[in-house]
Amino acid sequence: MPDKMLLKSWAAPSYPAGLPRSSWMAWMCRRLMKIRSWIFQPARVTYVRVCFTGLQAAVKTYGIFWKSQGVEMSTATKIGIIICDRYRRCAGGKCLRAMRNREGAFSIYADTDVELIGFTTCDGCPGGNIEYAGDEMVKNEVDVIHLATGLVVGYPPCPYIATFKALLEKRHGVKVVVGTHPIPKKYLEMHTHLGTWEDSVWKPLIEPTMADEEVRMSYD
Repeated sequence: MPDKMLLKSWAAPSYPAGLPRSSWMAWMCRRLMKIRSWIFQPARVTYVRVCFTGLQAAVKTYGIFWKSQGVEMSTATKIGIIICDRYRRCAGGKCLRAMRNREGAFSIYADTDVELIGFTTCDGCPGGNIEYAGDEMVKNEVDVIHLATGLVVGYPPCPYIATFKALLEKRHGVKVVVGTHPIPKKYLEMHTHLGTWEDSVWKPLIEPTMADEEVRMSYD
């Protein structure tokens, strides 16, 4: 008798009519024991294990294949944000909005899902929390650390931005981006008036968050 038919005959046999309740329970237990012994026969257990091992190997091979094609199994980029301590009470509204809308420095993730895994301050000059924050974010598998726009647009801008970036990249081998949300229009106008960013060293630091005028105005 084929296995399927055998299992069916054991699982749902015709019930002997007229049995008292105690006899009926004993009869049902015997049927259940037969089903259990059928399921756990050594040959069938071995077959299930072989199938499961084959499935594991297939999944592993599938992942390796797609990685070899330059495609990651998970497309979400894990990011961390470190803000200037003078804005320690900031709720992160502009940064989170820019991340959601892929604006400012987050425009590099236009075709990628992102996951925020850390948000903290530098702990004030000279950046006592940078080392610890970097360690913690890396333990949480961060892909990119963003030094918030506030470090660039504050009065005066942070003098340690280049140091923070170099430290995090060298110590952890992680990508560091200067900037989060677009530079608000009022900050751009004030720093232009003050000549803050005239030195060529500032150009690559502010470029990711310049955006266009309409977007800058929306972040005022």
